[in-house]
Amino acid sequence: MALFGGKKNDEKDEKLEILKQNLEEIEKENRALKMQLKVYEEEYENIEIIKEKFEKITRENQDFMNKLKEAEDKYREVEERTHDVIKEISEERDKYKSELNNERSKEIIEIRQKEELIEDVQRELERVKAINEELNRQMEETERGKVIVLDAFEKDIEISEGVIVKGGLKTKENVKIENDALIKGDIIAGKNVTLGDRTTVQGAVKCDGSLIMGEEAEIREEIFAGNAFISNGSVIPVSIKTTGDVKGGERIKIGGEFIAGGDVFLGSETIIKTKLEANGNVSIGENSKIMKDLVSNGDVVLGANSDAKTIKAKGNVTIGHNCNVSKVLSDGSVTLMDGTHISEGIEYRGSIKIGGGVTLEGTIRTKDRGEIL
Repeated sequence: MALFGGKKNDEKDEKLEILKQNLEEIEKENRALKMQLKVYEEEYENIEIIKEKFEKITRENQDFMNKLKEAEDKYREVEERTHDVIKEISEERDKYKSELNNERSKEIIEIRQKEELIEDVQRELERVKAINEELNRQMEETERGKVIVLDAFEKDIEISEGVIVKGGLKTKENVKIENDALIKGDIIAGKNVTLGDRTTVQGAVKCDGSLIMGEEAEIREEIFAGNAFISNGSVIPVSIKTTGDVKGGERIKIGGEFIAGGDVFLGSETIIKTKLEANGNVSIGENSKIMKDLVSNGDVVLGANSDAKTIKAKGNVTIGHNCNVSKVLSDGSVTLMDGTHISEGIEYRGSIKIGGGVTLEGTIRTKDRGEIL
């Protein structure tokens, strides 16, 4: 009996040992599952962190776009205000001219009012400039993802609206650039170059064909072209040289050397800071300023209320109402409209026609018959 009892105990111990081993394996599996669960929890936590960062970036991007829109709205508001202030100045100036009298005290008061208005305009313009610089900075940041560089040579180049070109453009064919673009280098084309409205070229433009500038476009270095067609408000701070004609709209500003191989036709409120030389006729609109000499191999027409230094022409010269001109040298006839002021004399070969209220200073002489005044 003792033997049978011992055998049962051994079987029982074996079963307990098996159960113990099974329990240990279950515990190992349980520990493995706990470790895997911890890994999943850490991964899920990382996903939540990434999700939070993405949502934060999305919110910051939306805030930036809202600020950009606010800046654009503010710029437009200031621009409209500046236009209104300039209009007020113009109206006040006209009123001042019509009501001017001999009362010195009234003159002082009105002059002071104009000075205050001018100071207001200058402050507004400074604000506009600051806003414009900020908008440009924000636009560069916003558009940084689509900055491109093009240097083709055999095909036309076309640049879409608002694109920034970091470098120059070169081709034997045409270059066409849409509105509000920025070109940071030179443009060299074998044919035509077309710039959209408000497009800026920080380098030079050289083309054998025609240059067409949209409204308020700007070229900051030299221009060499066959013909040039310049829209309202465009700016050329350095120089322009053409083998053909130069035709433009209103409010054009040219800061450097101006040489045209053909005719020159520019609209009102033109400002030319240096000498203008043209191989053909020259016509400048009213309220313009030619700050140095104007030389033409053809006829010259200067619009009303304009200023110029010496005008030298191989053809006829016509000067509009209320102009101020230093000197006129003409191989043809000279016509002076009402209210014009000549400060240093006239020399002409044909005939001369003088309107009412004209002021003549200096010597008036014909090239053939000598001095007449």
